[in-house]
Amino acid sequence: MGDTAGARTALLEARRLALEQGNLRIFAATSYNMATQLLEAGKADTARIIAEELLAQARTTGDQQDLSAGLTALGHAYHDLGDHSAARDTLLRALEMAQRAADLSMLNEGNRLLAQTYAALGDHGKAWEAINTHMRYKDSLYTVEKTAEIDRLQAEFESEKKDQHITDLQERGVLVRARNRWLGIGIGALALAASLIVVVLLQKRRKDVAALNARLALERAEKDRLDEQLDHKRRELTAKALHLSQKNELLQDLKEHGDG
Repeated sequence: MGDTAGARTALLEARRLALEQGNLRIFAATSYNMATQLLEAGKADTARIIAEELLAQARTTGDQQDLSAGLTALGHAYHDLGDHSAARDTLLRALEMAQRAADLSMLNEGNRLLAQTYAALGDHGKAWEAINTHMRYKDSLYTVEKTAEIDRLQAEFESEKKDQHITDLQERGVLVRARNRWLGIGIGALALAASLIVVVLLQKRRKDVAALNARLALERAEKDRLDEQLDHKRRELTAKALHLSQKNELLQDLKEHGDG
């Protein structure tokens, strides 16, 4: 009960705001919903007032759909108040407007109420016709609603599939960027390693060259030392040979003088 009263209060406020803002479409929708709730709560007199206000606003715009909704709500109120003749006439006009507006919802509801009204008037033949028409519109409305639901679900599926595709592409892009980043890191690491290897090899080569040069320098120094020693020995031998030759010449001269 409290929830229903709260809903009616909310609808009343929405209806007031819609009227202040000149949004007659919202005003009509909230008025119709409010009238329906009041009828369900057994407050047909208040519902009739709301329906008449809706109808008055709809007449200013000439909107067939709003006129149909206002007349349907008013016919429903007349029916619940027991004025079945007024209810019949009002509902017939409501159905005429609904037919012009091609409003399946009002055609369905109007024929349902009209069937009850004809039954209350004792015209069971027309009540049967109205109930059959109501069932046809109900089936059509069900088909339209199901088609709309299928379209909505398909749109959601396509949207989800599109979102998933976008997510997949984004994830793939992240993976590609990560792979490229790691590839770049790997290439950089290889380049750094290659540079280090080149530096190490160059340093080793410099060390090897320095060691070779040092060894060659030692060998040259040793060779120079040996050459110097050899030259010294050669000079000593030459000097000794010269001394020996001179000694021999002296002995020969002495011998020759001795013999003479």
